[in-house]
Amino acid sequence: MQHYVRYLVFLILILPLFIPISLASIPHPSSQYIYFNVSLSEGYKIVIVSYSNQTFPLLIFTPTQFAYWIKNLTTSAIVVTNISKGNYSFYLPQGNYIVVIDGYNNFYPSPQNYKLYTIPYNVYALISQPKNDSAIGIAAYGVGNKSSCVITTNAILGYFNISSIYAYNSTFYVPYGASLQLNAVLRGGNQSLFLQNVIGFITNKNILQFVTNIWNLTSPLASLNNSFFYFNSTSYFTYKLPFAGYLIINVSNVSEGVKISFGYIIIQNGSITEPIVRFFTTVYFPFKGYILVDPFNLTGNYHAYDTEFVFGGYEDGEITTFISLNATLALYYNSTYGWIPFRSIYTYGVNTGEGVTNLHVSLLHGYANVYVGNESLSLLTTHFNPSNPYLLYIRVLPYNYSFYVNSSYKIYFPENISSKYEVARLNSIYVNGVKVKNGYVISYSTLPKVVEIYVNYTYYFYVSIILPNGSILRGWYSNGSDITLPKEIYFNNNERYILTVNTVYVQQPLINYTPEYVKQFKVMVDNSTYWVNQGSNITLYSPTFLILTVKWIGTYNVTNGATIEVTSPIVEKEIIGINYVNLCIILVLVIALTWLIRRILS
Repeated sequence: MQHYVRYLVFLILILPLFIPISLASIPHPSSQYIYFNVSLSEGYKIVIVSYSNQTFPLLIFTPTQFAYWIKNLTTSAIVVTNISKGNYSFYLPQGNYIVVIDGYNNFYPSPQNYKLYTIPYNVYALISQPKNDSAIGIAAYGVGNKSSCVITTNAILGYFNISSIYAYNSTFYVPYGASLQLNAVLRGGNQSLFLQNVIGFITNKNILQFVTNIWNLTSPLASLNNSFFYFNSTSYFTYKLPFAGYLIINVSNVSEGVKISFGYIIIQNGSITEPIVRFFTTVYFPFKGYILVDPFNLTGNYHAYDTEFVFGGYEDGEITTFISLNATLALYYNSTYGWIPFRSIYTYGVNTGEGVTNLHVSLLHGYANVYVGNESLSLLTTHFNPSNPYLLYIRVLPYNYSFYVNSSYKIYFPENISSKYEVARLNSIYVNGVKVKNGYVISYSTLPKVVEIYVNYTYYFYVSIILPNGSILRGWYSNGSDITLPKEIYFNNNERYILTVNTVYVQQPLINYTPEYVKQFKVMVDNSTYWVNQGSNITLYSPTFLILTVKWIGTYNVTNGATIEVTSPIVEKEIIGINYVNLCIILVLVIALTWLIRRILS
């Protein structure tokens, strides 16, 4: 009803300025006239294009008025005027009409000299009758439930987060293709350019490319089929799900005219990535310009001044079907206050030629959620309120932990972190190499910003060390410190422990840690004393002569040359004795030898 009220006001105030209306001077029908039956939809106007230099009367009737007129009965007309060569527009309410071009004084109009069109004159006509299989996502036309507004900006930003995507159209030469399009209209001078920043997906191969299209919408005869102006694309590369980021179209006025940049920002390709703005296309035109959303006017070829962030077929007007899709979308424009979401959002685009058969859109946590379902062709909300774009990327070292935030970020790290056996004490914080205090605020930016935080904690670990003699060393030690242990621990005068590793390196709590010590026993052999490792073997041996014997008296009482295992302190004394057997043998031999010598000599 509000749309009808707007049109009625328009007709009352504006229509008399452009359409001569006469109810008294209606010419009678000539013997030859041309007429057109017109069914006029809401928001559409009648346009007559005349190629004849001759002037003829033009009349517009309702069907009832026309029926009276052709019978020469008294009637009235909606419009009575004269036309010659040129274009003539007539703004009338929705309804059925007959448009007549009449002859006079034996001059008759030729049908080939006249063309009649019904053409939308504002965006209400386009959005009130969306075509089936439209591109689906989110679009801003400047139209709300109760009010409309014009928006001009130098940049638009489309956020996407895709967790699944698979499309198929068996009749198209890229059967598994699909697109996500950020579309806008640039107005500059008397020019209207349709700008497209497109992701072209090949969904069965998980590859994509970024594409730029620019179309000329200035001429009434231009269309998305014959107004192609510029094309550029990147190489294909692999994407992983979830796949998230931003498409951006930026317009800046420079000395050469208007500079249009098409770019993208990837924030997640399977895993979170560092944001980098990559402008893959930059185009210049020799006039100043801006991005325009205008519900009250259309481009020269009757397209909407809108912005669209929509899924569609791959290219060339393809209509595709999605086997699966789950995506989150948001759409922003740049202002002096930063990125502002378009508040009034429709679920379909009217400018692009591509479309889909089976996508639905609903609100989810402030964003637009697009998924496979019944086709959405409606106003989604007049209070679209997604979060600020997540453009501030923070990496925390040395933990190598990364995350995104969508506002200024206040740094806070606990001064002390403690548990039963571990304490961490904050030493210092660095932001991009500059030392800062706890509580430092990292400012938000409307462009991607990478901040590296290095936080330095000193860690203290509780250590309890049980020594071989039963004593316990306890205390808190900083990470990386060395604990020097006693090299020798005497249990008594005959037993001791020797450390095999001189220090203990602290990297974690050590509870009831037992260092490596070797137990030694004192060994006294005759007049020599030394320490021997427990479990070692020693041999008790002393050289002897023929008439002497050696034995060891003490802990083990063994013979000369015996090997014993050291399992306790050892005291052994060498005892030397006489070998009487050997002594008797030697005496017998000496006596016998003496007797033999005397015998020989006598």
